[in-house]
Amino acid sequence: MRNQITTLQDALETRFFAPLRRPRTRRVGVELEFPIWNRTPGTPTDFAAVHAATDDFLSRFPFSDQVRDDTGNIYRATDPNTGDELSFDCSYNTLEISFGPDENLIETHRRFTAYYAALQEALGRQGHALTGTGINPRWRENRPDPIGNGRYRMLLHHLKSYSKYGGSPRFHDHPEFGLFSCASQTQVDADEETVVPLINAFNLLEPFKAVLLANSPFGKRNETLCGRDSLWSKSLHGLNPHNCGMYGVTVLYGHGYGAVELRSLMIRRDWPSFIDRKALSVQLHRILDVAEEGLARRGFGEEPLLAPLRRRADTLTSPAREHLARLERGESIESIALDYGSAEEERHA
Repeated sequence: MRNQITTLQDALETRFFAPLRRPRTRRVGVELEFPIWNRTPGTPTDFAAVHAATDDFLSRFPFSDQVRDDTGNIYRATDPNTGDELSFDCSYNTLEISFGPDENLIETHRRFTAYYAALQEALGRQGHALTGTGINPRWRENRPDPIGNGRYRMLLHHLKSYSKYGGSPRFHDHPEFGLFSCASQTQVDADEETVVPLINAFNLLEPFKAVLLANSPFGKRNETLCGRDSLWSKSLHGLNPHNCGMYGVTVLYGHGYGAVELRSLMIRRDWPSFIDRKALSVQLHRILDVAEEGLARRGFGEEPLLAPLRRRADTLTSPAREHLARLERGESIESIALDYGSAEEERHA
């Protein structure tokens, strides 16, 4: 037993703590997930079309390190020079583009633009497309099949066992949510002195991020603007409460709410009456001012990447709110998904 504990401690030291003792860099890592949807109404994603588009992409870019599932299909490919990776998250309904750590986000942006355009072109020839929404437009129709390997089969099997731990209402009835919901991640480098302050600072930003970035309306009446939050926390991922939420507890707005509670309020379609919308807009612009100043100090000309957030700070309108407003005007989910897909190209052009 002592040897096992020592081995575990060594593994934790190597994986998590030793990297914090090296000099901190300015590198940033970005991971972006996109739904793949069939443009034919009411039709699920065709995995054969996805595999064909993958082959097309790999014929154009040097993602030579490739991993295949149990049936021989490529589900992950990496460019050994940049560390960029094309993969599928949980199922072939969701495509992920991950970037090797870069100091210059403009360079990350340039590669993203090329990858995204190539993927849209390849999928378009198959009657499919990528879109920027956080929930797959065909989530009800799509096949709930995980990628054919042990990891994803094990994960879905685990999530489906929620009835053993109390079932509803403690847990929702969509254990397959990982097959149709998407997320994005940004990683910044840290060292021993900065890791805790960085975690706390980013946690305190979560309620404000919810206002600007919520992108996955979900629920019987689309009452949640960031559905992945509740889909995650009310699944078996949330069985251990320390596996969800954030660490910051500083009170915001003087109403007794910490960052965790306030984010849960700000991802709701209807905000509580105590929210001062004018003051919230001002605070969002202050946060963006700090971000812009930090990017300017880096000296890479990255400040224009913040531009789309300024309008949202003015209007307090997230992509999810725009999505729902269009649905209420009678627009189809197909037209919204197409616009969100092309908007990604325009936003990064």
